[in-house]
This record gives sequence, structure tokens and C-alpha cells, in this order.
Amino acid sequence: RELLKRYEPRQVRRRRLVERYVQNLSGVERLTIPFGQAAVSSAHHLFVVLFEDAATRNAVRRRLEECGVQTSIHYRPIHTFSFYSRRKWNLPKTEDFYARALSLPLYPALGISQIDAICEIIVDAIAGR
Repeated sequence: RELLKRYEPRQVRRRRLVERYVQNLSGVERLTIPFGQAAVSSAHHLFVVLFEDAATRNAVRRRLEECGVQTSIHYRPIHTFSFYSRRKWNLPKTEDFYARALSLPLYPALGISQIDAICEIIVDAIAGR
């Protein structure tokens, strides 16, 4: 019951954080927000951005790591798991998404100023600064 009491305020907080990411990153070249506004009732447990290519994603990820920002790579293609290894799947779009996607920090204690700083690092890394 205690967790349920905290659920809605946490969801409101997560929604605000996602809105800030969207505000800061919308229109940034070489980056798209694939799930930006599509899921109004989303739990917002992840915030994923999609880069133009894998090299850009990897460069941005390295820069964020250098600045102490932890990121993750989610949505590993299921056909790459050992259970499916005998079959040779040809899923280029799935593999492309996986190579370009990056999950940015998103948790209730994350501050707006921290999101602003993360976004600034991303923009600078894309620009090669």
C-alpha cells in the first residue's frame, strides 16, 4: 500500500523529467526521440534516444561516461540470444535500432538542472566540441 501511495507522485515527476528531455533534445540534429510523446500513459521507466548512426551513439556515450553520466543500452535484439542462435535471422531494422539507441538517466531523484547538463553534453558531443 505504501508503494501505491507513492506511485502517482513518482509518475508525475518522471513525466516532468521526460518533458524536459524532450524540450531540450527536440530538433537536435542527428538525434531523434522515438517514443517522445507517443505514450501519454507511459510509466516512463526509460528515456531512449536514437542517434543517426552507431558511431555518433558511441561517441556521445563515451563523452557522457567521461562526464560521470551513466547510460544504458536496452532492447537487445531477441534473435541474438543463445536460445535463438541456431537460426540465422535477418532483421536489419532491429539490429539498426539496437546499434543507435541509448537510454539516458531517468529516475525520480534526477534534477532538472542535471537533465539540462546531460543534454548540453549530448549536444556538444554531437557537434564535436
